[in-house]
Amino acid sequence: MKVALVCDWYAPRLGGIETQLADLADALRARGHEAHVITATPGPAQRHVHRLGVPLVPGWRVVRSRRALDALHALFARQAYDVVHAHSLYSPLAHAATYVARLIGTPSLLTSHSLFDRASALLLRAFVPGWSAWPTRLSAVGALAAAELRWLAGRGDVTLLPNGIDSARFAAPPRRGPRSMITIASVLRLHARKRPLTLVRALPEVLRRAQAHCLDADVRLVLAGDGPLRGAVRAEAARLGVADHLELRGAVPRANIPALLAAADLFALPSTNEAFGIVALEARAAGLPVVAMRDGGASELIEHGREGLLAEDDDEFAAQLGTLVVDAALRARMQQLAPRHLERYAWPAVAARHEAIYADLAERPAPSRVAVARAA
Repeated sequence: MKVALVCDWYAPRLGGIETQLADLADALRARGHEAHVITATPGPAQRHVHRLGVPLVPGWRVVRSRRALDALHALFARQAYDVVHAHSLYSPLAHAATYVARLIGTPSLLTSHSLFDRASALLLRAFVPGWSAWPTRLSAVGALAAAELRWLAGRGDVTLLPNGIDSARFAAPPRRGPRSMITIASVLRLHARKRPLTLVRALPEVLRRAQAHCLDADVRLVLAGDGPLRGAVRAEAARLGVADHLELRGAVPRANIPALLAAADLFALPSTNEAFGIVALEARAAGLPVVAMRDGGASELIEHGREGLLAEDDDEFAAQLGTLVVDAALRARMQQLAPRHLERYAWPAVAARHEAIYADLAERPAPSRVAVARAA
């Protein structure tokens, strides 16, 4: 099949959706399909990547012009895709793609990668009225996101379509012997939605517990990622007196993430709005226990007390980080269990699920085609 993967965001921008689109395209090609990525993100020319070159909203970096509809309509007409797979309910380009697909009779699928709040739901209904009634198949990357999407769309036919991972890229040798440094790793954008300040504010409690247990090893937090809160993170660490225990790596190339995880002892994920938390899976594949929030999507990937610990609030989050820092036996047991049972998230299995949905969509009768010269 010939598949269009559509989202406003793509490389060279760094993020979970961006990497998933690239990996999904590669996994589909490995199964003999022709996968194209369609995006509004400027960047270098790449085979089978279509960068639309339309006006964007500053800061948000999403399309803001009806020219995107024209560009999509022309591209779809030229490429004759079998299926259009749009990604993220937050992406205007994704909604534009399903709209144009509906006009020309191409089956489409829209996948939610995020959790929603009430304000986001109201904005979506205001700016894309009627989207949930379109003949677009709906899916979500996790159970929490799927439940929210069912409520938001008023539809029960939401498919669970998880993200994928190449576990072999992150596999690390077992961590042996006493450690002179206990490293907490985290990979996230320094943006309010990802809650990096929660990580910094957890450090005093972690250090207090280490001191109370007379821990021989030093403790450090290695934070990979960049964003508008970089200055605030530094300032908060200085205010709390933990700057010497914080290492800000900035934006780390994706190829370097496995080495960063291999050098760590545990992983921290403070965000509460993750629909899936692919970094939690990557950390597990690297043999790291994960401390995450119970009300986020990562709770679907972590069994409390087995591959990591789940926290109800920020105080418990800090306490559980401290527990794994000082309890070497618990940490070692979770490090052994973390990489196990990830087969259902391996790309061959995930790509096969996508393929089955695409095939079902392509085999169904197309909706009535609307004769239009332009999508506008």
